[in-house]
Amino acid sequence: MDSNDNDRNEILANFQACSGIENVEECIAILEQTSWDLHKAVSGTLPDNNGDVVVVDDDNDLPNHQFTRSNIDSWSTKNSSPFSRNRPNSNILIATDSNSSTGTSNSVTFLVQNKGLTYPIIIDRNASMNELRNQIHTIFGIPGDSQVILGLPTDCLITSDSPISTFAFPNEVTLDLISSSASLPTCMQNRMEDRQHKPFLLHITDTDRNKTYDLNYTGSTLISDVKFDISQVTGIPTRQQRWSGFTEGHPGPHDAVTLAQTGVATDHSLSVCRSVRPAARAPPTVASDDDDVDMEEPPEVVEDTFYDCVSRTPSPLVPTTCTSQREALTFIASKFPLRYGSCSPMFLVGSLSEAIAEASSSSMFDSRGIAIYLHNDRSILTNVFCSQVLCSEAVVSLLTLNFVMWAWDVSSGLDRLLSILSQEFATLQGLNALTSDYETDDFPLLLVLYVKPRGPAEIVSIVKPSLTIPEYLADLTRSITDISEKLQNFMLEETERRARASVLAEQDIAYNESLAADRMKEKSKQDEETVKRDKEALVEEAGRIREVRMQSIAQILREEPPWGAPGVYQLRIRTPEGQLVRRFYASDPLQTLLDYIGSRGFLQDEFRVLTLFPKRDLTEDVDGTVTLESLGLNQVTLTVERKWTDEQGPYSP
Repeated sequence: MDSNDNDRNEILANFQACSGIENVEECIAILEQTSWDLHKAVSGTLPDNNGDVVVVDDDNDLPNHQFTRSNIDSWSTKNSSPFSRNRPNSNILIATDSNSSTGTSNSVTFLVQNKGLTYPIIIDRNASMNELRNQIHTIFGIPGDSQVILGLPTDCLITSDSPISTFAFPNEVTLDLISSSASLPTCMQNRMEDRQHKPFLLHITDTDRNKTYDLNYTGSTLISDVKFDISQVTGIPTRQQRWSGFTEGHPGPHDAVTLAQTGVATDHSLSVCRSVRPAARAPPTVASDDDDVDMEEPPEVVEDTFYDCVSRTPSPLVPTTCTSQREALTFIASKFPLRYGSCSPMFLVGSLSEAIAEASSSSMFDSRGIAIYLHNDRSILTNVFCSQVLCSEAVVSLLTLNFVMWAWDVSSGLDRLLSILSQEFATLQGLNALTSDYETDDFPLLLVLYVKPRGPAEIVSIVKPSLTIPEYLADLTRSITDISEKLQNFMLEETERRARASVLAEQDIAYNESLAADRMKEKSKQDEETVKRDKEALVEEAGRIREVRMQSIAQILREEPPWGAPGVYQLRIRTPEGQLVRRFYASDPLQTLLDYIGSRGFLQDEFRVLTLFPKRDLTEDVDGTVTLESLGLNQVTLTVERKWTDEQGPYSP
């Protein structure tokens, strides 16, 4: 089956090269009608004298059959091909026989399709393409800077002021209208709106003259405006500008895309040079079935197209001698645009771990998904899908904005890819599905991964190839929405986790403060007890000292004179603890009286002894050697007072 598919793929490529028909679906329909006979198909598409294209089928007598837009779908359904399940409505009319009218009207009817609706817009051929954009804005409400139009020739800009007649449109053209932001999730729209208003500084180098221009723009500036400005300062017409810096080998995004939509950084370096258009290829001369003249040899193909000029079998995208991931990605990034078109996805040149780091380099609340493109040259869908869908401007813009793109060539098997994924994601679920659920013709696949900032990675979706751009965009949008939902769930979980952590932190702070206060109280209590013990020890020591002093004083004190002895005075002494009465000799010195009072606990350094009339302090004002007789203390009452309060005693702190 693989051999048959490769043969048909080769026939399809050769038929396109010989016939010059770019519409793949139309080529498949013609080949199906001729049972994939390349000679009959090419012969049947030769223009007749009136310029009409006739499809020849010897078995079904097709030269007399008329094919128009109304019956082409029913005809291709009867002759279904491997692509027919996804085939869009053809924009190319297979002309009727030579009797039908082929005149060109003064206006063009653009059948604009958007969200399942088709609206005809009739514009005079003398009007400019800018009028089409204004009409689309009026009818669909999509501003001009958000319009992505699919179906226009590559040299036709919707922002052009050139007349429509310049582009030689047929009387009726079908276009697909896509809003570059309407289909994105809300969080992606908000991010895009923010980028639209940010300032952009572009360092653009004219490599032909080796001169750099620093130009300031806003995110809403169209690529066409940038190209026009460069044409003014460098003299390189916009159609001859060859750009690099958007990605390796990439000539730049669509002219109707804004700087914000390209995904470039706000401070970015680009380079431009003048491209040289290759010489036009002369259409091959094909003989009819009755002629013996062979087909002309096709012109030589440049080597960097990576096709063999005889079999047109593509050389490997990644050589088998390639050993490192970075080297493999370097080959993919350089060969892919040369093989399938300059407008190609921007693959990260580096290892898968670098792609993961790039996806996680922004804020955890604004992380991007990882899209791993799995290329397979053995699939019959690869050439058509890559050139017609994957390399379309709308798809490339959507991928660039929302994913970090990485790629791998699985043409020789999945073993090395599975090994790389297993090394990077030890718990990644669903890897076995790549080998069990998908056949060769299901490739190329897009493996969409979401790497949770704190958690394992998971496969969001495995996007199969589609032959219609809107269908593939819808599949990608669903994957983007899934990632957005997972990111929102993570944001909710992270918010709740941070709230819980905040509560725990507050509780820890309160606990630590309470613990510190308790420790402070305990220390204060211990300090108070220590002071109290020290004070008690001082008081106890003071009391012991007083007791010793009292005993020593009592030992040297003379005995009390007997009652009635001559020369004896009787004194009455009032103390804080009561009244004392004792007899003394008149010849006794005052110190004897003070020693007696001290022996009873009222030491001279703590108490004072006072006379009432006249009031005198005997402990301070009188010499201790003076006799009692000299002082006239017979039959008197003395008062003993404390010199300090209890709190202000001699042993108080």
